Amino acid sequence: KTAKSILISCASRLAPFDIKEVREITMYDELDLDMLGDERTALFLIMSDTDGTFAFLISLIYSILFNRLCERADDVYGGGFPSMYAA
Repeated sequence: KTAKSILISCASRLAPFDIKEVREITMYDELDLDMLGDERTALFLIMSDTDGTFAFLISLIYSILFNRLCERADDVYGGGFPSMYAA
């Protein structure tokens, strides 16, 4: 019963990837998120105000972005980005 519940939950979460266009835009990394901390950059992510079907993609990008930036700050800049990039 628990395994079936887990499978149903996974299938529900992965269902958007059954859509060809979603698979295509997530197939390759073209945002180069690792490099966003190297210079001033604006990243605009636009989603529908009325339909939250694909809001998880924006959440996923933000989550990956912050993780990558923290790792890069630690590994390349010794714990933080140069102050010239602070807003």
